[in-house]
Amino acid sequence: MLEEKKQQVSRFIQVLDREIYECYDQWRTNTIRKIDHMEQSPSSYTRLFHQYGFSPMYHRTITKLNIHENISPMRNMDMSVEINKLNESVERGFIYIEKYRKAIEELFDEEMRVAQRFDLAEVVYNG
Repeated sequence: MLEEKKQQVSRFIQVLDREIYECYDQWRTNTIRKIDHMEQSPSSYTRLFHQYGFSPMYHRTITKLNIHENISPMRNMDMSVEINKLNESVERGFIYIEKYRKAIEELFDEEMRVAQRFDLAEVVYNG
């Protein structure tokens, strides 16, 4: 069961990398590509600026766009604390299982010693 949990944590990390981080990187790349296109072809985006007075009826055109992008890194997506907690949980599980195994072995050893005493007592009594 703990091995399965360990595998699930590994799968979670892979999905996190693939679905969240790669998706963000792809979005960031597409956004930068779109910004570059807007800066290279500003006239094709005139329709987006009608509310600012850039329309054919005012005889205004956009000749240059200079976009100052500041794309922040992903926020609240550092999952290292949660991943560490999951891994620690698995490790604690393995430690507990080892402790339980040792306790059971000690219990059986003690039972064996008690049984040997009874065997010895029987030999002495019958002997």
